[in-house]
Amino acid sequence: MIAVVQRVYEASVKVDGKIKGSIGSGLLVFFCVEDGDTDDKITYMSEKILNLRIFEDDKGKMSKSLQDINGDMLIISQFTLAGDCSKGRRPDFTRAAKPDIAKAIYNKFIDDVLSKINGNTACGIFGADMKVSLINDGPVTMIIAENCYIYHNEKECTLFDPGSDYEHIKAYIENKKLSVKMILLTHCHFDHVGAVSDLKEYYNAKVLCHKDDLLLLKSANKSAASYGLMPVKIPEIDEFFNDNDIISFNDMKLKVIHTPGHSAGSVCFYAEEDKFLISGDTLFYESVGRTDFPSGSQVELENSIRHKLYILPDDTMVLPGHGFHTSIKHEKEYNPFVHV
Repeated sequence: MIAVVQRVYEASVKVDGKIKGSIGSGLLVFFCVEDGDTDDKITYMSEKILNLRIFEDDKGKMSKSLQDINGDMLIISQFTLAGDCSKGRRPDFTRAAKPDIAKAIYNKFIDDVLSKINGNTACGIFGADMKVSLINDGPVTMIIAENCYIYHNEKECTLFDPGSDYEHIKAYIENKKLSVKMILLTHCHFDHVGAVSDLKEYYNAKVLCHKDDLLLLKSANKSAASYGLMPVKIPEIDEFFNDNDIISFNDMKLKVIHTPGHSAGSVCFYAEEDKFLISGDTLFYESVGRTDFPSGSQVELENSIRHKLYILPDDTMVLPGHGFHTSIKHEKEYNPFVHV
């Protein structure tokens, strides 16, 4: 599930030349349902958007949410947000949910927003050719999405960065009849640890991270509050890993690569045999992680990517903490922040 959120002075949508919906000051939300999404994500997404603190207070600071200002919301379905542009010139939309499933979730999302919002709500028509007009306020635009990965064989699995959607993750594990071996964290920002405690408790799984991110973990709820989000359960850490450690379960092996920059304790996990890299918030599709958070460093981030990740085989698939997958080869050629 992906949402692109724009702060607007006003916005409207036309279908067949007629205005279908319009709002005043508030948020324009482009909403995409991805393959595999289920109803349990709806409440999490609606509450996140409604409570994001992206409106200024009297002092000019972003400390107010849409709910605080009684703002409006215009919701537009947009399956193209699931498009994969990593190969060739024609986007691949196979990541988007099938229309019947997407429409049902889209309508339930609208109903959930309607039941909570203080302001007015308008929407487009699912699947229609829509003309959207807006006056952006700021401009302020946010993309809301976070990736959790499940690496498994036929019997057991390891989880990476379960930041939310406990019930959705649990349902997948139960459907596959897997046991949970461990939960590995690429770093400890709040959006990567939100479901860890519940999963740890339910499956009695060990949680591992790098020791240099413990301070981030302890301040996770302070960071969440700064975005207008609900507190998360702070998980207990069972073990720490170090650079070059090999984590094994059954016949699978993962190498820990310490990649400070986004945070002091950021790491990536490399599966040489299966040719993939869990990159957390270090490396994204044609982008890199932010370094303006506590313990972040632009110099360290560039060094980590250039000297620890770009030395991996070109055909290594990169699975980032947000957004779409990419490859080492693609990033070396096209990443505008760190390229070869």
